[in-house]
Amino acid sequence: MKANYYLVLLGFLLSSCSATKRDAKVISSDVFEDHLTTEFVFQQGAYYQFKFDDASMVNGIDELAVLNELVKQGVSWQDAWYKAPSRMCTPPGSEMGMMVIVEPAFVIRLAKKSEKMSQFGFGFTDSPSLGDCAFSVKRYIR
Repeated sequence: MKANYYLVLLGFLLSSCSATKRDAKVISSDVFEDHLTTEFVFQQGAYYQFKFDDASMVNGIDELAVLNELVKQGVSWQDAWYKAPSRMCTPPGSEMGMMVIVEPAFVIRLAKKSEKMSQFGFGFTDSPSLGDCAFSVKRYIR
């Protein structure tokens, strides 16, 4: 009888863990892109580049949390590109990496300019760039 009680309790705990509410405005998809092998053409829009501080330059940021917070604050972004910081750059098709410091990059495209972006550490840019070693860039699409 006691074993049945524990099984029911365990089943309840497992089912309640999987029933957590998800954000209704989640990012629809993410893909990895190569921005160096061929010239990448950014579509028309208002582009913002994240300004990394010393700590985030080394450790990176939680880009998904930033994107979700932008949505919650009413910023309707269309595309976002994130390149994480790294200590190695491995070109496509190569099995050897170069020991270099790869600085992070985070670019967001909006349909039009928004004053709210500066509150989140972004600055407007006329020429979006993901910097050196942009062979593996994560792209988010809404």
